[in-house]
Amino acid sequence: MKIKHLLFTSIFFSATASSCLFHGNVDGTLSPKGAPWTLVTTQLEVNQGGLLPIKILDGDAAFRRAMWWLNLFTRSIEQQSTLDEVYIYLTDAKLWAYFNRDNSPMLQFENNPATLSSVEYIALSQTTLSNILSDQITIAQGVDKELVLLSPGFVWPPGSLPAKQLYL
Repeated sequence: MKIKHLLFTSIFFSATASSCLFHGNVDGTLSPKGAPWTLVTTQLEVNQGGLLPIKILDGDAAFRRAMWWLNLFTRSIEQQSTLDEVYIYLTDAKLWAYFNRDNSPMLQFENNPATLSSVEYIALSQTTLSNILSDQITIAQGVDKELVLLSPGFVWPPGSLPAKQLYL
């Protein structure tokens, strides 16, 4: 039992220690239930070779890369789905972004939802996002492997049958 606890602790802290909280003050940031689990499953997948690791960046460089990846991700959402709006949460960076087709710009960063009970969201790590963008995995595969967390009732791709939900 002690070995399992040590394994879990080492995996969790190795995933979170490499995260970059771009703007120091993240107190009060709304975090989806189950978001920390995506960090654990991401690290397990990297360790097992199921995901390609990303280079760890700090500060502005990490923030610019995250913004770039989120822009590419929402461009893909815009082109490949009929989804009108969604919040995206980078679990390791504790960063929210908001995509809305009708807004200009369509993607807004550091736009926290007031509540999680009435919005659709996708929560994932930067490593998982990078692997989705490079076609290593799909969002649906990420959901199945518990790398991607969807808000309750939200399905991917939109209009498909409900995917497995992660509830902890």
